[in-house]
Amino acid sequence: MKRSMRAGKIQQTAFLIAAANIFTGFATPLTNNYTTYSWTDLNGLSPELYASCTSVMGILMTALACISGILVTKTRSRWGQTRPWLIILPPVCMAGGILTFTGWGSSAAEKAAILCVAYILAYGTNDLITAARTTLYGLMAGDHYEARTIYVSYHWLGSNVGMLIAGGVTLTLVNLFGKNSQHRGFIITEIIMTVLVLLGYGMLVVMGKKSDPSNIADVRKKKKETVSIKEMLKGIVTNRCIMSCIFSDVFRFTGYYAMIGITVYQCTYVFDNMNAMTLVLTISGFSCVLGNYCAPYIVEKVGGRKKNMQIFGGLISISSLMIGIFGKSQVGFIVCLSAAFFFMSFIDSVDYAMYLDAGEYHMYRTGTDIRAFFVSMYGLAVKISSALSAIVIGLMLKGISYHAGIVLDAVGKTRLSWYTALTMAVGYGMPVLIMKLHPISDKEMAEAARANVKNEED
Repeated sequence: MKRSMRAGKIQQTAFLIAAANIFTGFATPLTNNYTTYSWTDLNGLSPELYASCTSVMGILMTALACISGILVTKTRSRWGQTRPWLIILPPVCMAGGILTFTGWGSSAAEKAAILCVAYILAYGTNDLITAARTTLYGLMAGDHYEARTIYVSYHWLGSNVGMLIAGGVTLTLVNLFGKNSQHRGFIITEIIMTVLVLLGYGMLVVMGKKSDPSNIADVRKKKKETVSIKEMLKGIVTNRCIMSCIFSDVFRFTGYYAMIGITVYQCTYVFDNMNAMTLVLTISGFSCVLGNYCAPYIVEKVGGRKKNMQIFGGLISISSLMIGIFGKSQVGFIVCLSAAFFFMSFIDSVDYAMYLDAGEYHMYRTGTDIRAFFVSMYGLAVKISSALSAIVIGLMLKGISYHAGIVLDAVGKTRLSWYTALTMAVGYGMPVLIMKLHPISDKEMAEAARANVKNEED
C-alpha cells in the first residue's frame, strides 16, 4: 500500500511539472526558431556576421555554463538552493527574447551589438535556469530512481505542449499584431509569451517548497562541507559518466540547433512559403508530445537509459537522412522531421536524468555533493553546441550563396535539403558510439541514489 501511495504521489507531481512547463515552453519558440531570421532578414545582417558573433558569444558563455553549477551548488537562502534562480532569471531571459526583435540600431554595427546583448540575456541565463530546475527535479525525486525519468519525461511533455501551441500561433500572432511592422508583431507576441513563462516558473517555485526549503541553517550549523572549484572540476573530468553525456550532447545539440535554425530557410526558400513553419512546428511538436508521453513506459523495456540513447539516436539519424530524399516537398519534410522529433523525445526524457545520475554516483563514491555542478554541464554542452551550430548554419547558407530574397533553383533546393538532413543525422548518430564509453548501469545508479538519501537522513 505504501508503495502504491508513493507511486500516486509521484504521478501527481509529474502532472504538476507538466502543467508548469506548458507555460515555460512558451519561452523558446521565437528565440530558437527566429533568431537567425531576425539577424538576416529583419535586420539585414549577413549570415557571416551572424555566425561569427554568435559563435564568439557561445564560446564565451561556456564559462557561464560552468559558473552556473557552482552558483547553484553554493546557494544558501531562505528560498533554498534552486528556487531563487527560478524567480530572478526568467524575466531576464525573456527580456533578451523581446530585445531580439526590436530592430534597434541605425548601422550594422549597432544592430549587431544590440542583438549580441539580446543573445546573452536570452541564452546566458538559460544555464542557471536549467541547472536550478533540473537539480530541483532531483531533489523532488529523492531516492526514487524511476521518478527522475518520469519527472524529466513530464517536463518535456509539458514543454513540448507549450512549444506546440506557441509554434502553432506564433506567426498568426506576429501577422495579427505586425500588419505594418514585423518587428512590432514579434515584440508583442514575445511579451504575451513572457507572461505565460513567468506563470510557469512561479508554479515550479511553489511546488518545490518542501523539497528545497530554506537552507540558511546549513551554513550556520556548518553541516555541509565546502567543496573547492578545483575539486568540482576534477570531479567532472575524471568521471566517464558525465563526460560521455557532455560529448553526446555537444554533437546532438549542434545538430538540433542547426536543424531548428535552418528550417525557416527550408520553408521560405525550398517550399516558397515561410508560413509553412507553423505547420512544421505544430506537427513535429505533436510528435514530441506523443513521444514524451510514451517514453516513461518504454525506456526501461529497451534496456535502460544508455541503451535508450543508442537505439533512438540511430532512429533519429535515419529519419533525418530521409529529409535529403523526401524533404523537397512540404509533406515529405514534415513526415521525416516529425519522425525524428518523435524519436528525439525518448532521448530528451532520459538526458537530464543521466546528468542527475552522474552527480548522484559521484556523491556516492566521494561523499561530496556537487550534483548541481554536474547538472550544469548540460548547459555547457548546450553553449558549445550553440556556438558550433551557428558556424554550421553559416556554412550551410554560404553553401547556397544565400542573400536576402534569394530564389533557389532545383539544384539549390536539393543542396539545402541535404544540408538540413545531415544536421541531425550526424548530430544524433555520434552519441550512438559515444554512449559505449558510459560505464555505469542503471541498477548501480539507483543503488547510489538510495544510499545518498539514506546517508543524508542519518
